[in-house]
Amino acid sequence: MDAAALKKIKLRADFECAGEVMMTQKAFEALTASRNRLAERFFVNPRNSAAGAVRVLDPAITAARRLDFFAYYLLVNGKVPFAKHSESLEALKQLRFRASDDWKLLPGNRGGDCLLRGVGRKARKAAVRN
Repeated sequence: MDAAALKKIKLRADFECAGEVMMTQKAFEALTASRNRLAERFFVNPRNSAAGAVRVLDPAITAARRLDFFAYYLLVNGKVPFAKHSESLEALKQLRFRASDDWKLLPGNRGGDCLLRGVGRKARKAAVRN
């Protein structure tokens, strides 16, 4: 992506950024410790805590949950602004949204198959550790 394309995005008022609200394990552990000290009911996992914080009507509760947001999709004037999704991720980062660094641009379907096998191995190892 070139600088001119990024400047066009920065100047447009009509853009949409989609992503995920999430809570890190560290933030979840701090919340659980705090709720235990206050003898309050605690959440089972970070996902439930983040989802509850988004639905709650009190913005102070939402702010206290230490949530993160990861952007993964960009629309400008209702359209995808780039030919490659990787360019959208780079633009989101340059626009100062948090976006994952854990992605690779791969040629063709075979590259994706290899990447998915690697992700599967990584997930199995993580499951064994926990």
